[in-house]
Amino acid sequence: MASAIFYFGVPVTEVPRASLHAPPGRAKSAPLGPYAVIHPTAAIPEKTWPAHRFLELARFIQASLELEPVFIGGPADDLSAFQPWRTISAAPLGEIMGLMRDASFFAGNDSGPAHIAAAFGVPQIVLFGPSDAVVWAPWRTPSEILQADGPIHTITIDRAIQAVSRLPVTVRAS
Repeated sequence: MASAIFYFGVPVTEVPRASLHAPPGRAKSAPLGPYAVIHPTAAIPEKTWPAHRFLELARFIQASLELEPVFIGGPADDLSAFQPWRTISAAPLGEIMGLMRDASFFAGNDSGPAHIAAAFGVPQIVLFGPSDAVVWAPWRTPSEILQADGPIHTITIDRAIQAVSRLPVTVRAS
């Protein structure tokens, strides 16, 4: 948005990281211990990393970071593949913001929840298929952006695990 405004003649200035405010208190859907939010869906299949890879990534996050994976999705998203862990579907925006605010980590496709996590400064990996990560990547938060060289499924689980391993993850109190 800032780039468009600058294009129209507003003087170029430093743009701070976006910030959001979640309702006070712990999100009712939040686990009692530290957790990672995973958003495995996207608006179109070309922007959606395979479910079996998100499952493998969740196992890695749980084992290596000692965070409970929590999968989120919208009202039309099928989260049944992720039932080994907590799934939250069609939660109100305030609930999602509270969940993100207290998360220790975020992983997901190029979509709105990645930007919500970034606004709360949550370390993250974001997987990009056809979208241009230079334009659409969340910014000003610790992140690893994985841009596919072709279809999104060409991003390997090893590449995602290496990206998670490079990020500074601090367990947030729940």
